[in-house]
Amino acid sequence: MGLSSLFSRKKRGKSPKPLSDEEIEANFQTWFNIVSKAEIRCLFLDNLLHGHEAISGLVKPGELQHFDTCIPKLLNDPDGRIDPSEVVQHLAKAHGEKAQVIKNAGTFLEALITSHAHFPLTDPAPLTRDTLLQAVILLTWRCDNYFRQRVAVNQNDTIRSRPESARLAFIYSALAHPPDGVPTHSDVVDVLCRLNYPMGRWAKPRDEPVRRSAKELEPLAARLVPEEDEKVAVDLTAVELQPLADLVAAFPSRWEGPVSDVGFDGLETVNVEKFLQWSKMVRLLDVLDQVFEVFLNSA
Repeated sequence: MGLSSLFSRKKRGKSPKPLSDEEIEANFQTWFNIVSKAEIRCLFLDNLLHGHEAISGLVKPGELQHFDTCIPKLLNDPDGRIDPSEVVQHLAKAHGEKAQVIKNAGTFLEALITSHAHFPLTDPAPLTRDTLLQAVILLTWRCDNYFRQRVAVNQNDTIRSRPESARLAFIYSALAHPPDGVPTHSDVVDVLCRLNYPMGRWAKPRDEPVRRSAKELEPLAARLVPEEDEKVAVDLTAVELQPLADLVAAFPSRWEGPVSDVGFDGLETVNVEKFLQWSKMVRLLDVLDQVFEVFLNSA
């Protein structure tokens, strides 16, 4: 039995005998010392689908059912692996008259799919039903509140807020270092602090899990993503990014109206800081939500 099964949420029933402080600490340290990347992936997807004590799951049953109707159209491999190019083709078909602009941005979209499929880890995971589902959730609005949320105990963050700039910086890294992207230790901690890892509980009537401070999870993040896995940032050219700008123009914001100029203001190269400024101005996260929403919404 893997750790993800051992420490997953128990079904409701007769309350187990409360663990002692020593048993709680031993369970956590065991998990902390030996949990694998594969188990972190399982715990993360479970968290996205079912939530934790402070937030509900991010995907409704009907949305998940619609997603599963899309999967057979993408499968050409008996092992259940999905070619990212098939995902782009599906997006192009689903968006009809915008098909060509999606195909033109296909290289970028494939990089975003692949990198978010194994986020926040560095070693690529095969693109399958589950990893594609994770990527779609992370590329749509569903993860906004999930990452915006903050929980603190005695002024120590146990679930810390992940800023929009961190999400955009990872997107930039995926475009600059396709197809894997460059997750940072901070990215890993932002995920770890939300997982349903082994923890004790408050005494009744609160009866809530007792989380560790996010800072205590930093050594685990360093083990999962060693510093040598972090790549040096590179600049992108405005010419390289033009298909992405065209994608933005094709999907204007649903809430604030179109942006008058979606270009890069005469820049020859675009570094991460300029990319973040541009992405916020053109509301790139809203654009990506519109593109990938078709996997979860048939309307």
